[in-house]
Amino acid sequence: MPADPRKRRRCTLTVAVCLTVTVLVFSAARGDSADAIARSRALEADGRIDVAVEHLRAVLTNDSRDADPAVILELARLTRDASEVLALTDEVLETTRDAELRSRAHMMRGDYLYAAGRHERAAIEYAAASERELPEHPELRHAASLLATGDVDGAIEIYDALIARDAGDASLWAAIGRGRALTIGGDPNEAGDELEALARDLAGHPLGAHAMVAAAEAREAAGELLRTRDLLQRIAEEYPESFEGVIAARRVAVLDARLQALVDPTTSADTLSRGERPPSEGSPVSTNASSEGG
Repeated sequence: MPADPRKRRRCTLTVAVCLTVTVLVFSAARGDSADAIARSRALEADGRIDVAVEHLRAVLTNDSRDADPAVILELARLTRDASEVLALTDEVLETTRDAELRSRAHMMRGDYLYAAGRHERAAIEYAAASERELPEHPELRHAASLLATGDVDGAIEIYDALIARDAGDASLWAAIGRGRALTIGGDPNEAGDELEALARDLAGHPLGAHAMVAAAEAREAAGELLRTRDLLQRIAEEYPESFEGVIAARRVAVLDARLQALVDPTTSADTLSRGERPPSEGSPVSTNASSEGG
């Protein structure tokens, strides 16, 4: 027997009303969450981070609906307590299938675990975060975690993949990371060659100083102290206002003392540890380093 058309219309209308109410409820929830996050970020920008944290706690406490994972993750980002961060990100991972929120939760967990020296656990979190492409490029942190555990080959594999993607500055950082991995892995000569070539390509680029610093590290690991000094001097001269430039100038002074000690074995160990130039006037090593190096 065919269904009564009036009953069918009533049923259809009831379903439509239920769906509309559900959509409006979820839209309101998303709007409330977005407002809460926007408010907390305004407070953060104003330097009132503690107030922003309390605001988010109040939102999560007073909300009668299931807490929005985005708000929980925002609270995790702002709180300073590592154990609370891990607990909050756990809650996010348990309550949402949103790929971006999950990736950011994994990345946040990785940062705290890495800072705590738990590099193997951090590597696992960064690997999970890397499943979705993020602007922060968790692949770089994943590789750094593997390198900290001694997995040089694993780190280089990740760096090579990121270089091949041509991901802008992230690929440049990967090239620098690859050179450092080669140095740690016992190939400082190859690392020095690659990093010096990269530094030449990056002349004038903000990352050029980082590439040159890594090249100097590689040359020093290879025992090429004069070459190391030359690179450090170039960093100090080409990037004088940068942090790398200031540190390089000081390192030049330390290397001058080490090189002088090779010529004059009577130079005291205390002098070397302070990075002071020895008083000898006959050193064949140039001592025209920045006055900040003293």
